[in-house]
Amino acid sequence: MISVQHLRKICDGRMILDDVTLSIPPGERLCIIGPSGSGKTLLLHLLLGLQKPTSGTINIDGAPLQLLPPSILRLYYQRSGFIREEDSLPNSETVFEIVALPLILQNNPPAITTTKTLDVLQSLTLLPHAHAFPNMLSKGERKLISIARALVTDPLLLFGDNPLEGLDPTQAAIVCNLFKQLNKKGTTLILTSRDPLLGDELHCRTLTLKDGTLHGEYAPSPLPLASDSKTIERSVKITAVK
Repeated sequence: MISVQHLRKICDGRMILDDVTLSIPPGERLCIIGPSGSGKTLLLHLLLGLQKPTSGTINIDGAPLQLLPPSILRLYYQRSGFIREEDSLPNSETVFEIVALPLILQNNPPAITTTKTLDVLQSLTLLPHAHAFPNMLSKGERKLISIARALVTDPLLLFGDNPLEGLDPTQAAIVCNLFKQLNKKGTTLILTSRDPLLGDELHCRTLTLKDGTLHGEYAPSPLPLASDSKTIERSVKITAVK
C-alpha cells in the first residue's frame, strides 16, 4: 500500500503539487491524466523517492518513504519498474545488455538472466534486435527497450511516465496487453498520460492532475477476460505517434 498525505512540492518558487492525497492499494490500476507540465512526472519521482517533497508524507506499507533504511529502500527499488518518458538509453550497449542489466544487478544466475531477458524481448517483438544498439533503431523500438527493461524483473510496482509515447498503434496494443497480464498477476500499475484513452483501455482508476491537485476520480470496470488486439489498436491511435 502506498499512502500519500497532503503532499506539496515547490520548485523554483512555484507550487507544482498542492495538497495531493492518494491511496494506492496492492494490485491497483491507476492512471493520472494531465497536460505537459502539470506535475505528473514529478509525482512519479516523489513516489519513487527520487525527489523529496516540500511537505506532506509518502508511506510505503505504513513506513515513511524518506525514512526507510537503505536496505529496505533498495528492496523497494528492486521490486519497482520505471518506464521513463525520455529516451535515456546508452548507445554503447546492445539491446540485450540494456534489458538484462536489472537482473544482473539483482544477482540473478546467468541462465535465469538470459532466459528472462530473451522472454521479455520476444514479448515486445525486440528479439530480432537483441544485438543491435539503440541508435540503430526507431523511436518506437527504443521506447520498447525502456519498457522491456522495466518489465524484465517482474516488478510488484510498475511506474510508467507516458508509457505509450512514441509507439505506433500495433506496438501500443502489445504493451497494453502486457500491462494487463502483469496486473492480473498482481503488479500494481501507476501510469501517467496526456490522453485519457490509456486509462480507458486498461480500465484504470483515473485521476486528473490540474493546477497541482488531483480531480475527477472514477473507478475502473473489471478487465475483460480476453483482449481483442484490433480493438486495442483502434483505441490507442490517439496516443500513438502519427
